[in-house]
Amino acid sequence: MKKKDFLISKSCWLLSVLWFFLSLTLTTVALAESSDTEKKSLVSDSYVKNFKDSLSEDKLVGGVSYIQKSIDSDITYLSFVLKWSVAELKKKQRVYPFFVASLLTKGSQKYPRGVIDETLEKYAIGFSCKPGFVCGTSTELLECTMTFDNEFLDKGLDIFASVIKEPTFNELDFDIVKKNGQVQVKNSCSSNNDLIANALLNKIFYNHDHPYFTTEKHLIKSIKMTTREKLIKAYKKVLNASRFQITALSSQKPEDMVQKLNAHMTKVPGWFYKPNQTQSPRAGSKRYVVGFTDKGREGNNVFVRLKSLVPGSLTTNPVGFEVLHKVLYEALYENIRTKAGLSYAPQTYFLDLSKFGLSVISASTSKPVEVLQVINTTLNDLKENGVSEDTLHEAKVGLVSKQFIQLSGPKYILSLMNRHLVNYGNLDRMFSFSADVDAVSGESIQTLANQFLKDYKLSLYGKKEILAAINKKDIQIP
Repeated sequence: MKKKDFLISKSCWLLSVLWFFLSLTLTTVALAESSDTEKKSLVSDSYVKNFKDSLSEDKLVGGVSYIQKSIDSDITYLSFVLKWSVAELKKKQRVYPFFVASLLTKGSQKYPRGVIDETLEKYAIGFSCKPGFVCGTSTELLECTMTFDNEFLDKGLDIFASVIKEPTFNELDFDIVKKNGQVQVKNSCSSNNDLIANALLNKIFYNHDHPYFTTEKHLIKSIKMTTREKLIKAYKKVLNASRFQITALSSQKPEDMVQKLNAHMTKVPGWFYKPNQTQSPRAGSKRYVVGFTDKGREGNNVFVRLKSLVPGSLTTNPVGFEVLHKVLYEALYENIRTKAGLSYAPQTYFLDLSKFGLSVISASTSKPVEVLQVINTTLNDLKENGVSEDTLHEAKVGLVSKQFIQLSGPKYILSLMNRHLVNYGNLDRMFSFSADVDAVSGESIQTLANQFLKDYKLSLYGKKEILAAINKKDIQIP
């Protein structure tokens, strides 16, 4: 490793370590102040104020939104997020964002294939985009992140602007991505048991005309049908100022960054874009689906996955559901793993998709019927008896601590900022998160559980002989 590369790598590592210990210190102080949850916030107002004060917001030429958080570092972290809702794409086009994410890093008119790799290596610039091709998943955005030493600021900004505005989608790279995309989908649809269980469940959870409905066969067919010419045309159409945002963490003066970005980006088309929000799926009559495998790699484990519709952020504040699912997770972990030993790591979480949300519960177990019985009993207990003040407080502390830990590294900060900007259009809920969590009452948790933690859909995936031995009458679905 070159001395320069080593120094950059070392500075990145030291910065992450410093962020980690700083966040833990702040978390400890903030949570120590919160012993009386009725009177004090879980996070000090001074921390929130300092975070706000470190932000600068501006508009680039053409109206591109730009937000920068000032940090004390020799490294600049730059992120580009493009809103590309699957609801606005035809069924066969919904793989386009995956193609673009894979191709943007391959070169542009100014930095063609081969040259970009040499340039990134020469200046120790990190550059990655997501999402990739994965079984049974959909996406609402494309996100790219670049990191570079401030010594090479102009070079980093020039590459960043060039690959966004003038990607070549080189024919050879396109063919490679097209081939690899099919392999990635096939592998994830055959080897990742959680993804298989999720894809299986989505077949009955989403109606066939819903944008999130997809199958391995459909994904492979869509990848094969995608042409380079159609992809270039689609990308040119979506690349406009009202669709994408740029965020950064840097020690550079925000006004200097804006000036430099304008010089490198020049004017971006600025026609108005009204996002087409993905609507809630219609409820189907089928409650569960069973998928078999004869490969045997899972041993005797059956992959259990439940999913239910709940409100999204456009209709309600999602914080209550986040607290609810943290409470539920702790209860399921205690009842399924600690007490019954039925699953090593049961999971539950709330996913906010704007127009609607998802309540998800999953587990890997050799005794799926027993696990479903415990899940059902746990949910009923929460609905009937509510949650104790101690348990609720622990859940709140866990959620707030998780957000602080996410802030232990610059890339996590960018990710958190981007998620709030995409979901809500601003960072208000990021700043009010701890106060919103603190305000959630035990009564509201019980009310939300009774209103929405029901009508789950279920998928069971495992060995045929194990699943075939299950009596349908024994299956309990909340």
